Amino acid sequence: MDAVQAARSGHPGTPMAMAPAAYCLWHRVLRFDPDDPIWPNRDRFVLSVTLDDIRCFRQLDGRSLAGHLRLANLCWIHDDNRITIEGATSLAFTEDVGARFVAYGWNVTRVSDANDRAMLDRSFAIFTAATDRPTLIIMELPVVYIFTHDSIGVGEDGPTHQPVEHLASLRAIPGLILFEQQPAAYRDEVLPPAVKARAANGRAIQRQESRS
Repeated sequence: MDAVQAARSGHPGTPMAMAPAAYCLWHRVLRFDPDDPIWPNRDRFVLSVTLDDIRCFRQLDGRSLAGHLRLANLCWIHDDNRITIEGATSLAFTEDVGARFVAYGWNVTRVSDANDRAMLDRSFAIFTAATDRPTLIIMELPVVYIFTHDSIGVGEDGPTHQPVEHLASLRAIPGLILFEQQPAAYRDEVLPPAVKARAANGRAIQRQESRS
């Protein structure tokens, strides 16, 4: 999220969706020593790679190779929220990802709610118990940002992708608490009641500098 904010471009959806999984990984699963960052037997957490790395990896078909070599220390997390900016992923993608990785020789497990730490713990336990194959964890996250993409205003990325009428639509939803604040007030005024609220809530924020 810091990288997205610093670049003033992009979308923070994935880092936000992966926050529960990252918490469980760093607090319960990964083996590392902060006092010895180059410890050879440390676990590696790979967040992203360069385009060239992706191209080379795909040419080698690393997924199939990992299954063939039975790389039991390898775990991938697949964020499956089934939504894109244009709509449901089923508009252009209907592949059974789990079945494909089973065919590669991977161990596949699913987490039906990525916010459920107990389910995350069980999935990571399945991974650590596997000794003969890599593991794919398919995480399903209920879609929260129904109307949002970059912001509700005009920023560095250009005009908003959604009309302002969406705010009126959100206000009309029974039982939904809608928070409308600017970033300067978000931390102190919006976040505390949003965290405490037991009802469904939506947050309309302008994370970019507005253009006149």
